[in-house]
Amino acid sequence: MKRQVINISKFWIGPAFIVFLLFASCGNDENIVVFTEPEVVRLLSNDSSKSWIRKIITENGQTPEISDCELLIQTKYISSSTEQIYIVESISDFCNGITEQLDSGSWEALEESSLSERIDRIAYYSADAGTTIKNIQEITSLFLTTEEEKDGTIIQETFEPLLPN
Repeated sequence: MKRQVINISKFWIGPAFIVFLLFASCGNDENIVVFTEPEVVRLLSNDSSKSWIRKIITENGQTPEISDCELLIQTKYISSSTEQIYIVESISDFCNGITEQLDSGSWEALEESSLSERIDRIAYYSADAGTTIKNIQEITSLFLTTEEEKDGTIIQETFEPLLPN
């Protein structure tokens, strides 16, 4: 009888362990990376200045038909101990040799709430007196994806850093 119990337990221990591992690994918690304000500033501006090229833009999930000049714009984030400035320009290589400043002003990384230090938005305070707030969908040293709602349209933009020559 004792031998029979041992054989049955050997048979069920392996499958039970595998089922336990499956349930333990299938939790509802996602691995969300949380960045603080100094970390987001560092990622965006490299602690002084960093330029990002827009590579993809979608409106309500669809890619609009626009020229390379309109698509491939450069956003430069500048940060110092006293201010944070952004400059949006066209890229002369894609715009018939012409570089045009499209927007500029100050920017800041915004916290999710007063209860959290997680940064989830960027506020752009344009020199033309307009304010735009974009949600950060993804941010690393090599990728930036933002999303904003404008006049009922969801605009998502993906950027990559401009690498020095």
